Amino acid sequence: MKRLFPILVLFSVVLYIGCGGDDDNGGGTGPTTTIPSLQVNTTVTADLTGNALAAAWNTVDSLIVDVSGSKPPSKVVPSQALVYTPEVTVKAVQRDDTLFLWLRWTDTTHSVWPSVYTINSAVPLRFNERSPLDEGAEDQMYVMFDGAPGGNWDVWNWRVVTTGGAHFAEGASWSGSALTNDAKGTGASFVIARENQPIAGDDPTYAHEDTSDFHGYLLFDTAKISRSDTIITADEDTVFWHETSKWEIGQKIPGFYIDNSINAPGITEGNLGSRWDIRTVSHYDSSSTQYTLVLHRKLDTDYNEDIDLSAVDSVKVRLGILNDERYLITGSANRGFSEEFWIKF
Repeated sequence: MKRLFPILVLFSVVLYIGCGGDDDNGGGTGPTTTIPSLQVNTTVTADLTGNALAAAWNTVDSLIVDVSGSKPPSKVVPSQALVYTPEVTVKAVQRDDTLFLWLRWTDTTHSVWPSVYTINSAVPLRFNERSPLDEGAEDQMYVMFDGAPGGNWDVWNWRVVTTGGAHFAEGASWSGSALTNDAKGTGASFVIARENQPIAGDDPTYAHEDTSDFHGYLLFDTAKISRSDTIITADEDTVFWHETSKWEIGQKIPGFYIDNSINAPGITEGNLGSRWDIRTVSHYDSSSTQYTLVLHRKLDTDYNEDIDLSAVDSVKVRLGILNDERYLITGSANRGFSEEFWIKF
């Protein structure tokens, strides 16, 4: 029995340590929340810039991030049920000097009309007044990196039309109370989405060169024609656009047009500045009601507003999604923001 006693004591100690080793309650105050993390993949060599559904992403590990919070950047449960599935699947790849982020989330409404004219009479051709810009909205994604210069969050803001139409996201800084756009470059005139302002009452200034055959939501600068170029007579009952017989009641004309000169040959990073240093490609699947978005930016852009991701081995990140909303702060259950998670290099 004396021989067994030390063995029993040792067994008890080992058992106590073994049971206690998984107890992460900090002295009885409850379990400590572990911040989830996503390891950046460095083995992918395929082109990730032209297709959000590229097969190479199937080989990359993912992290599911809860976005059920309603106020950036702290999480407050909204009073209403969210209108989308409150989670985002995230993947990350580093290739050479660039970080690629892949994000997928469910959104049952493809909100692509931040401003719109609608035809209310085909003969004679008449438009409803353009929807007010403060009411019109679109789907958005915010990726917010902690530790930017000045103690701010470095923000990548993708909007499905007014930045995504030209395959960009807009750089900004979030101070905890205000969102400030990053500085423009030497091409200070670059504005991706320009207003299609009304003329002659409720008529849009521009329509697509296909006029009444056009049923898209992106009106590009290179394909637009001016109403003033197509006037047949000045009579108020005269149809002003070519191929007028095909117009339909309820047909939409975008209230913005995309100035795609930002993608013109010869445009340099210096032209674009830190405001437009994030490129994107996206896809919306109407059958699964899912967005897939890929954003990429250099790890080190040399801009003062941007966090230098080449100088860290990990960074805390938050995500925010806006469903058919215009502003980051105002809104209701149509916004969702996540807790922090790590991206590790």
